[in-house]
Amino acid sequence: MILDGRRILVDPGHGGFYRGTMGRDSLEESSVNLGVSLYLWGLLTEAGAAVYLTRSIDRDFLYEADSTLAGDLQARVDMADSLQPDIFVSIHHNAQPQREPDRNLIETYYKAGDPASLDLAFSVHRHLMRNLGIDAGEVRQGNYYVLRENDVPSILGESSYLTHPPVEAKLQLSDTQRLEAEAYFLGILDYFSRGLPRIRAVTDSDSVRRSVPELTFAVADDGGFGIDPDGVDLRINGRAVHAIFDRADDDAGDYRSLVRYRMPHNSANGAYEVTLSVRNLGGNTSALHVHRFAIDHPAVMAVFDPSPAVLPPGGAGEVHMRVRLLDRRGVPVADGKPVRAQSGPGADRVHGMTRDGGFEFPIRYEADGSLTISVSCDGETFSTRLVRGGGDTTPRWKSIRVLDRVTGSPVTSVRLEGGAGQIDVSSPGRYYVARDGPVTIGAPGYMPRSFDSLPGDTIRLNPWFGGTLIGLRFVLDPEAGRLADVGMGPLGLSAAWVNLRVAHYLTGFLRTAGADVLLTRTNEEVPTPQDIARMTNRYGADRYIEIRHRALPGDSALATRTYHFPGSSNGSRMAADVGAVLARRLPHPARPAASLVTYPLQQTACPAIVIDYPSIADRTEELRLDTSRYLREQAYATFVGILEHYAVPDTCVISVTVDAPNAGRWLIWIDDTWTLLPDSSGLAVFERFAPGPHTVRATHAGRSVVTNCHARGDSTSVTLSP
Repeated sequence: MILDGRRILVDPGHGGFYRGTMGRDSLEESSVNLGVSLYLWGLLTEAGAAVYLTRSIDRDFLYEADSTLAGDLQARVDMADSLQPDIFVSIHHNAQPQREPDRNLIETYYKAGDPASLDLAFSVHRHLMRNLGIDAGEVRQGNYYVLRENDVPSILGESSYLTHPPVEAKLQLSDTQRLEAEAYFLGILDYFSRGLPRIRAVTDSDSVRRSVPELTFAVADDGGFGIDPDGVDLRINGRAVHAIFDRADDDAGDYRSLVRYRMPHNSANGAYEVTLSVRNLGGNTSALHVHRFAIDHPAVMAVFDPSPAVLPPGGAGEVHMRVRLLDRRGVPVADGKPVRAQSGPGADRVHGMTRDGGFEFPIRYEADGSLTISVSCDGETFSTRLVRGGGDTTPRWKSIRVLDRVTGSPVTSVRLEGGAGQIDVSSPGRYYVARDGPVTIGAPGYMPRSFDSLPGDTIRLNPWFGGTLIGLRFVLDPEAGRLADVGMGPLGLSAAWVNLRVAHYLTGFLRTAGADVLLTRTNEEVPTPQDIARMTNRYGADRYIEIRHRALPGDSALATRTYHFPGSSNGSRMAADVGAVLARRLPHPARPAASLVTYPLQQTACPAIVIDYPSIADRTEELRLDTSRYLREQAYATFVGILEHYAVPDTCVISVTVDAPNAGRWLIWIDDTWTLLPDSSGLAVFERFAPGPHTVRATHAGRSVVTNCHARGDSTSVTLSP
């Protein structure tokens, strides 16, 4: 059973002293909340879940020591902290401040900034909209105390307005309360049916590191069918980095899949906050995992910078000394280290702390003799007679060069995986391997190569698509703004959220092909059109693409539309190329490319297009857009359209069919790099691959089947039978 063993905390809002809102006929919110919650408790319990209620009677959580509303809310949060449920659901009913009797809608709030809470909110909201017969509603981020202070995926439902007389009349009936509970139940069931991605840190938990770490996290998809390799979001001090996803070929529920990131050898000393979330192939996102540590290499060398550099002849005076304290890599030590300096035995000592990797202090000198200055830090003492000094303890590694096989130019951003040890990237274009052994060498834009041992000091990589996209800069703008402008599906799915998901998938495809990508937003913040134009121009973008899924009426809305700025020849051509591929790969036609004037299209210096994908206002289309497979397919079709625009040859199409039950749940890989989810028949189609050998793999819930194919001609078909 889907809900067997799932831990769920249901919070009937208000109670006791806090009655909540009240209808015209005096129906109290607190009693309705409790009635719905008790029915929901029964439904979930019958389905096998471990269900807890913050209250099961009409009570509050006020105590003599704390009789405030904050204390009442904190007691509910404390219960979640103690139980550590899988989800927290707070049940409420709303009121319009002016108590307008005609206002009624469904509002589902989620913990702000938490993607797992947003997933839960969409699942529940969809079923509230379906089952309660209310045709207006929104999913909103909320800053309510019980959401903000909770560490688990949390939502707060305002399923209707008690100030709406027909609602109040219905909610006095137990059948209506049960109907609402059933809607919550179906939404929760839908959420858990997609599986729960989970994260567990494998990285050493020491808070202070004396070496640059490789960050490693074990991930699992509890009840789902696998982690989405394009759904890994790893950030270090707020900056997104490219993590390596190592899939498991056995039970994914046992945390055998890994997310890894080797920090650069020259990573600065200091404090780091790492955040990680992963998404599964069912579309659910994990709770945000936070890991904090500090890198603190000790000082092994010092560079002295005195002023004046040479003592003036005769007389006493003062030297202003700045010393940079460096670790074995030549990187400045962390700030805040205690430092002691003096100019000789018996002289006064100067004490302080490192700042910006250095220490500044004045030293007096006498009229005769030279001046020797010593500085102590991390148990080491360094001295100078007004000259630079220091030791070099850099490890000696085997040097390799990585070149583009087509152009012969050096490849940057090289990644080594396997037994080859560390890479020193402190000098751009130079790479050093600590020891030989099995290794995979890759870089954005290049097909990875694997070796049992390195064949020499020069490695050549084949660029994807002839290297056409390597170094090109794209700005992707997932539209956001007011729901009235951006759109929402009839079941509550936000177009702004869909836009961002498609943009993330498209970003992954472009970066894998070697392009640089700037997203105008990575969360729910809404940049202004002026901000978008400025960041595009400052970035030096080659192309700008705006992504939309607006709520448009009529059958004609179920078509893709592409737009360009009037008179832009490159924009017009790109809009036509992308639109043609979208029409071919998506289940809807494309209307001819047309001109459009928006501020970003007008003010960006590069060719720019807008893509209006089929309307989210269509209920069937909205349900498609709630699946990872369809969002990825929209992004991939757009990516192929970009390849078309840049005249990448239409060489080989690789069609892969999975012959297995639940074929649509198998993830298809080409060369362990490119991924698509097949349709319900098990078919996934990859385009524009170079002729020659390719590896084809299918994975599902930890299982894997792999074969090799030789692409030739226009199309190559592969069938995998797990």
